[in-house]
Amino acid sequence: MELKFIAYHPHPEFALYENNKMVAESKLDTEANAFRIKCFNTRRVFLIYEEVIKNRPVTTLVNEYNVPLASITDTSFGNNSGTIEMEGLFYKYRVNGMNEIHIYNAGSSSSLLACTLQVDEKLLSMDNYMNFILFSLVWFMYSSKEAKVSMQLV
Repeated sequence: MELKFIAYHPHPEFALYENNKMVAESKLDTEANAFRIKCFNTRRVFLIYEEVIKNRPVTTLVNEYNVPLASITDTSFGNNSGTIEMEGLFYKYRVNGMNEIHIYNAGSSSSLLACTLQVDEKLLSMDNYMNFILFSLVWFMYSSKEAKVSMQLV
């Protein structure tokens, strides 16, 4: 998969591609700590809150009704790896050199999702957007499972 930034200012936008086909699109509002994501014929709005719990930074994803859906906890090794919890499912993530993201099941070493980032570093510092990207990728994974279930029910 590839994640490409398609707009930088005033609100950064990126699209997720699989086999050269756009499968998801996100638009960020960093001032409001919010983003919109469109995938599988659905559109959602999410907010992100930064908290400190037990002396560890935790980033929480909430929906438009302020209901917590997911959280990111960085490891003690910095923000290049950590844990993502979403709807009771636990994932690990690793960012390699700010241009590649891998997401794993918490108890596995095989990658569930590998994504290459294509961004102009002169226009955008990835440090400010990594949590938006991680939540977007995990929401895409979650939505793809939900879409498969609903297609099987029809």
